[in-house]
Parts: sequence; C-alpha cells; structure tokens
Amino acid sequence: DGTVEPLTEMADARFRQIAPSPRGGQVAVLLNVQGEQRIYRAVLPGDAQRPRLHPWLGMAEGAIYDVNWSPDGRHLLFSADWRGGVNIFALEVETGTVRQLTNVAFGALEPTVSPKGTRLAFVTYRHERFDLFKFLSSRLHAR
Repeated sequence: DGTVEPLTEMADARFRQIAPSPRGGQVAVLLNVQGEQRIYRAVLPGDAQRPRLHPWLGMAEGAIYDVNWSPDGRHLLFSADWRGGVNIFALEVETGTVRQLTNVAFGALEPTVSPKGTRLAFVTYRHERFDLFKFLSSRLHAR
C-alpha cells in the first residue's frame, strides 16, 4: 500500500545487507551493532502486526561479511572469519545447523548458489587479486 515501517529503532545499528527469502515471509538482515556484525531475522507477520528484527546468528569472535539465500530458501549462506580465515558457511534454516562449505587460504566471499542448487559460486582473494570460483555444492544438502 506504499507505507513504510522501520524494522529497528536501534540508534547505533548500521545496515550492511538485506536479503529477502525466496520463500517469502522473512528477511535476513546483516546488521552492525556497536562494531559486531550479526545476522538478524525479520519475520513479516500479518497486516495487524509490525515486523521486528530478532537476533539470528552471530559469533563471539569474528564477523559475518555477507549473506545470500539458496534458491529453495532452505539455507542461508554467509561468509565469516570463523575457525581461521574467511570462508563460506551454510545455515540450514529449519534445524539451525551450520556447515562450513569452503576452506580457502585467503578468503571466500559473496556466496551464490545456482538456480538448481548444484553449484556454489564465490569470490576469493589470492595473489593480490580477486577471482571467481565455483564448485559442486553437494555438501550443501549433505546430512
């Protein structure tokens, strides 16, 4: 209807990225609050309720750099400097399980899954340049 509703009233929050789920109904928000970058979830309720941001995923040590959904909406992919260098991880939305998908020496960023969910593309840094990589993403749906 053209109206605008704020998702947060945190004065010290800075939005880094907003990623609507392909299934609809929720939005992943990468937010920097007092120097910590975490993923928040905004569930889009019915007309009578106002959407609110809720903490979803963060790390005590490290930062999350970017987020993107798998095409089926089952996984939220993100890059983070967790367990060493910056790598790509997948959060299975229903279970909360987090899997590390890459293990690169100098960093993997900006994950994107192909429309059929069979390949993962990401940007990596090596030898003083950024390169685009892809590989089969069978680990995304592994149990």
